[in-house]
Amino acid sequence: MRRPALLGAVISLISVLGAALSATAADVVLWAATLTDARSAVLPFSGTEKAPAGASMEAAAVSGEGEVKVRLSFKKMEPAILFGGNISAYVLWGVTREGVIENLGEVFVSARNASDTLEYSTGQRAFALMVTAEPFSLIKRPSRLVLFTSVAPDAKKIKSEKFVFSKFEDWARAGAEKISDVAFDGRTPIPILQAERVYETADKARADVVAPNSMRDAKIALDQARNQFKGSGNSNLVTDYARRSIALSAEALRDLYRGRDARLAAEAESKRLADKVAVDTLVAAADAKSKGTLATLPEIERERASLAIAASELERQRATLAEQRQKLQTERSEHAAQLSVALRAIAETREGPGGPILVFPETAFEPNKPALKAATQRTLTKLAGLMLGFPGAKMHVESYPGSTAKSGVILSEARSKSVFSFLESQGVAKERISIEAMANAGEKADGKTLDRRVEITVTSPIPPAPMAPGAAKLSAAPAPTK
Repeated sequence: MRRPALLGAVISLISVLGAALSATAADVVLWAATLTDARSAVLPFSGTEKAPAGASMEAAAVSGEGEVKVRLSFKKMEPAILFGGNISAYVLWGVTREGVIENLGEVFVSARNASDTLEYSTGQRAFALMVTAEPFSLIKRPSRLVLFTSVAPDAKKIKSEKFVFSKFEDWARAGAEKISDVAFDGRTPIPILQAERVYETADKARADVVAPNSMRDAKIALDQARNQFKGSGNSNLVTDYARRSIALSAEALRDLYRGRDARLAAEAESKRLADKVAVDTLVAAADAKSKGTLATLPEIERERASLAIAASELERQRATLAEQRQKLQTERSEHAAQLSVALRAIAETREGPGGPILVFPETAFEPNKPALKAATQRTLTKLAGLMLGFPGAKMHVESYPGSTAKSGVILSEARSKSVFSFLESQGVAKERISIEAMANAGEKADGKTLDRRVEITVTSPIPPAPMAPGAAKLSAAPAPTK
């Protein structure tokens, strides 16, 4: 092989690999406020041209033990569905200077010209806030449809630092770039419109190919919400059915995106290995050629230097792939945090050694009966819908009799079975629910006995991520999970 031909092959190889890694994204300037223990601060927001005309937001952050509570207040907001396309919800994000992104939860806007105050929480101590419009609320990374960003707070009261954020995703497809001069005047409830929008997005993406059961159940729940609206018009049931449909459609989309990401990672790793073999072959050819005549040695050395540059470029790209794999691992850890946040949006919880715990006291059941009250059923319906959105999570139901009397023990066990049966009736597989009768009532931190109750502990194991072909040969470390 002549030198020009060899160098041409190397340059072509580097050019193809480099093009796959190039990308650009719009930047947003954010201000990260730092909250130390027992500190509070007002975090002002600035609206972008995409926000509804006259809309405003402000947040109050209070640092407590182990977390920061955020109270978000907004005025004159319009529903996210006005953006058209596949947009259905607003999401509040917590973003750190280091690039950690946390979905704090949905910003519920269920009427035109809406005003409300909502509560969220985060484990971060230094963060900025941002509100975006998204295809569905359980999205993992923000779109470029940014409506509000937190700005610098009062410097005399709290420290803050400016930074640039650009880690946006491109899956949002809005029909309108802004809704500053659009108002909502529809009759159909917002939760139904959201459920329709998310289901339509999943259906067009053919999510039924990878998650047929989730798509089927999402359609059933959506039809139930529509029928309830046309029939009794019970707004609570309409919302419950609609949000269950949203959770199921979102899970189908996540399965679709997860498969796509794994396939792209496998293809990239396979190509890297093939390219490495090609370079090794070229190096071997150069070595064989170097054993020929000494007259060609200078030319061969120049060719080997060029090949070494190519090999160095390949190693750089391998390091980039490793960084991307680490990013996926971080996102999987955030998945567990999202489950805890979502549970707190359903009911009051406390942290236990096995995970978040939901407590259903004596008042959650009919007096001296195992039957669930209507409010308890609504909470369990929301919990079931959430479990469908987190397929790796499991529940452990424990009954505490509150006394040693036989009648109390029997009633307590019957109530835990009522909870088990209701969750199963809402679509949660019985293999994901365990049940246990406890021998005593349990104790508080001060040693006092707790009353008769039923507790549900939610655990969320994170399954390991699929490894790309050849990855096991490169590293002995296991690869840890849109």
